[in-house]
Amino acid sequence: MPIEEICPFGLRCFLTDCKYLLTAITVYIIFHKQYFHPLRYSVYQAENSAYYYGVIKMSVAFFFISIAAAWTILGIVLRFRSLELPHIIIAIATTAYTLVYETILGIHQGLYYYINPETSAFYIVLAAVLLYPLVNIIYVLFLPVGRNAVLIYTGAWIAGMLVLEYASVMARTIVFTGWQPIPWSLVTYLVTYSWIYYFYMYLTRKVRIVQ
Repeated sequence: MPIEEICPFGLRCFLTDCKYLLTAITVYIIFHKQYFHPLRYSVYQAENSAYYYGVIKMSVAFFFISIAAAWTILGIVLRFRSLELPHIIIAIATTAYTLVYETILGIHQGLYYYINPETSAFYIVLAAVLLYPLVNIIYVLFLPVGRNAVLIYTGAWIAGMLVLEYASVMARTIVFTGWQPIPWSLVTYLVTYSWIYYFYMYLTRKVRIVQ
């Protein structure tokens, strides 16, 4: 179904903007000065190289296991639920949102990093493309009907995201250097799943109107 039929009031412009935004941010991250110094380690890291590389291996393993788990779960879910255009648009919007968010708070503000500071930008791009969009697709695929049910479901989902974040911190996949999980992670998830919910409702209404 043509996108312009589903959303005559600007969705096609939104998707075009997302495409250019993703391109611009990805290019910026790749050419950011942090990305080109994978061998620049601190004195502490040099003196504790065995421990450091052990931690890096664990954090990298947790990162890619998380991505593999997300793809596996989505594959199982899609055996019972159909993937439609609103879900794909949510994934694209999530990628754009994640890149903007992570670039500002992780790279510019330096409040946290992925794996290690020197290659954090690389993992930010991977997570924005391969992990977070899948998580949010799964979220909207199981959205219940009714305000109370949505509140309970979203609250449980946010709690699960906080647990996953805690596990990432324990595995040192994400390292906080100024970020406070309470309240900022909680506030972030509340904002994130608010816009995802309302945007998804908007998209599904447009699809029903066209159909």
